[in-house]
Amino acid sequence: MVQKSTTDPADVLRAVESKDFQKLFLGSRQGSTQAELVAFRRALDEARAACDSREPECEPMKRSLPGQANQIASQERMYTLGFLKQFRSLVQALARGTERRSIILFSDGFQLVPGKEAFELLAAYFPEIPFISLRSVDRMEDLEPILRLAANSNISIYTIDSRGLYTSGFFEASDPGTVAAAMPAVLSVMNQNASGAGDTLSEIAAATGGTAFQNSNNIMSGLERAFADGRQYYVLAYVPSSSNSDGKFHSISVRLRESKMLVSAKRGYWANTR
Repeated sequence: MVQKSTTDPADVLRAVESKDFQKLFLGSRQGSTQAELVAFRRALDEARAACDSREPECEPMKRSLPGQANQIASQERMYTLGFLKQFRSLVQALARGTERRSIILFSDGFQLVPGKEAFELLAAYFPEIPFISLRSVDRMEDLEPILRLAANSNISIYTIDSRGLYTSGFFEASDPGTVAAAMPAVLSVMNQNASGAGDTLSEIAAATGGTAFQNSNNIMSGLERAFADGRQYYVLAYVPSSSNSDGKFHSISVRLRESKMLVSAKRGYWANTR
């Protein structure tokens, strides 16, 4: 947390523009799994090339790949759980208040299925490995309780994608390259996972009545919108027609008669269990 609770937007701007924020941002990038994914793709390329050339090293290299993917998945889960624990503590602290509160979350996004990209890359290179598709059901459920608490406590979360304008990592200079046969599938996996990381940020904003700002290098525009929403807003009361307290999420929508205007509101509510 780079700025504690404040009613002055200038405090937030100073915190974001400070050198301390830049150091924190660079430090968090170093702690990500991107370096491990690049090394894993290099191992995949080497194994695929060895197998295509019918070299004796093919099978030993191939057998080591699922273990490497599992290691990346475990590391991603650890990082995500650590973040969500801190995120929950912040929301719990703000939930003690009664006035409108907003959180501005800078993030390059994250997956709720740890290791998803690693296992999908493995499937792109070696589709004959049987158990890869099972990883898609291993979705973390730790985010939903945090969003439920924020929404029920009238805390809006605005997310700003710190990646700026989207570019595919496939075309970066540090990219290890890909064997030609796997190139289309690898490019698709990388693009889909980059988009999926941003989708998590959109989910956080939508569930709490905030806005997700993505695919832009102008982070100040996102801050200005968040500040404006905090100054000017309407409070609408809603009573559901059903008294079903099933603890599930129920969608609602707020529509305006004036079609040229836009409204930002919570997308639904969680029915509290009795």
